[in-house]
Parts: sequence; structure tokens; C-alpha cells
Amino acid sequence: MSHNTKSEFQQQRRLRPDVFTILVMGVLAAVSVITITVTTFRSFFTPDGIMWRLPVNDAAVTAEGLTAFGSEGAISTEPVSGTLTTINVLVTQLNPLSTIALGATIIVACLTGLCGIVCTGGIAWTFLRGSFFSRATSRLVRTLTLGLAIGAATAYACWHLAANGVEAALDVRSQTPAGAIWWAWYAIILFIVCSLGLLDIALARALRMQEEVEGLV
Repeated sequence: MSHNTKSEFQQQRRLRPDVFTILVMGVLAAVSVITITVTTFRSFFTPDGIMWRLPVNDAAVTAEGLTAFGSEGAISTEPVSGTLTTINVLVTQLNPLSTIALGATIIVACLTGLCGIVCTGGIAWTFLRGSFFSRATSRLVRTLTLGLAIGAATAYACWHLAANGVEAALDVRSQTPAGAIWWAWYAIILFIVCSLGLLDIALARALRMQEEVEGLV
């Protein structure tokens, strides 16, 4: 075994625990994404209609605290005062298109997250096999980039279509400051997509140079 081959083998062995950690964490992340998707779906879609969180004008309210139970039974609780900023509204007259759009938002977000996890796991697996600069790695990076970009844009469009339908059914017009948060998240996603695109370009050029060098040898 040559010195270079032995050195590469040792580096691959040192990389193996990190790759397996990423793969295990990827499985846990995939389970978490599916769990969040199911929980979110159930929170919106109830047997009586669509449950929607609607922002309202600030209002001071007082309500009875949750009943506590001890060894001797129910314990009386003091009233709780606070400021009401949102309410959960049951929408029973939502049109089918907006209903489908709401379901599509949740499903697309789930698939986008799973796409990112699978592609990242695939890249880690190619590293484990010693293929750092390969067509497979380049395709995975490109798939990850396109998946995040298309998934984010589709989820954003479907969410706003569903929100417009809910506002039409309730005959209200929401003026929530949460729009700034939406744009902040999409700025972060755009940065990630652009960074991955730059990485894909660099990887493609490295592969091209490698092929040119191999052709000269």
C-alpha cells in the first residue's frame, strides 16, 4: 500500500464517525419533520372546520386559571389577567381551493424538509465512500438547492392563497406585523439557496478541472 493510499484510508476512517453521526441525526430529523407535519395538520384541520389563528386589536382580558388537581381533588385557582392579541377562530365556510392550498402548504413544507435531509445524508454517504468531488455529489447539491428554492416558493404561495380564503370567509382583513417575520425567514432561505448554488458552481468547476488533468495524464 502506497503512502498516499494509506493516508487517504486513514482520513476516511477518521471521517467515518462524523458521517454516521450525520446519518443518525438525519433519521431523527426526518422523524421530527413528519411528527411536526402531523401535529400541524391536526391543529388546522378539525372535524368541525379549519382552526385559524387570527390577530386582533389588543384587549385586556381576565379568565379563570386552569383547574389544578391535588390529592384531595380540584384546587381553586386565581383568575389570570393579560392582553389578548390573537384568537383561534373556527372557519366552517372555507372554499375548497383555499382548503387544498392550506393542506398543500403543510405537505410541501414537509417534503422540502425531507428533501434537505435526504440530500444532506446522501452527500455524507458519498464522503464516506471517498467521493468528495464526484458527479453524484454535484447532483445532490443541485437537488438540494432546487428543492429548497422551489419548496419555499410553493409553500409561500399556497400559504397566502389559504390566508386570503380564510379572510374572505371571515369577512376580515388581517394587518398583522408577522409579514416582516415571513420576509426575514425567506431572506435566510434565499441566502442558503444562493450559498448552495455557489458551492455547486465551485464543485462543477473542480470536477471539470479534475477531468482535464486526468485527460492530460
